Amino acid sequence: MLVLIAISGCGGGGTESDVITQVFANTTNRQIVRSAERVQTCRLKPIDVSNQTASSLGVYEEGPFVQVTAERADRFRAVLENPRSYYFNVAKSCLPVYGVRVRFESKGETIDVDLCFECNLLSVNRDVAPVGGGNFDPARPELVAICKELFADDPEIQKLNPGRP
Repeated sequence: MLVLIAISGCGGGGTESDVITQVFANTTNRQIVRSAERVQTCRLKPIDVSNQTASSLGVYEEGPFVQVTAERADRFRAVLENPRSYYFNVAKSCLPVYGVRVRFESKGETIDVDLCFECNLLSVNRDVAPVGGGNFDPARPELVAICKELFADDPEIQKLNPGRP
């Protein structure tokens, strides 16, 4: 896969406001992640990537959901809310292939965070609709570590390199 990166800002130079507006889209979405009573994760598999059309891009089959322990949920939150987890003002010209979904549920609201470890991009979705996202290159080692713990029997996840993809 060829990935082109254009950097106009420094990694880790973002602010809490950048996280709220760019990653979560607003404080309400961030609060759902912060106060989630239930956090689960699953593997994602693209549906027939060899035959995708523009209307089917980003369609995934969810694997079985696994309950995330409170400790791991807190680790996910810490990474997702930390401005140093992201490169802001960076554009990547790659098509993400999301492999892991982390679901935060609070009071009937759902935030899904989809992770692509091929290009270190995440997508934040509220009740299925995309609302934000980010380039998580600086946080890759921690996100890979958490996912390896959660998916200990998954050979694809276990092959992930905490450094570069």
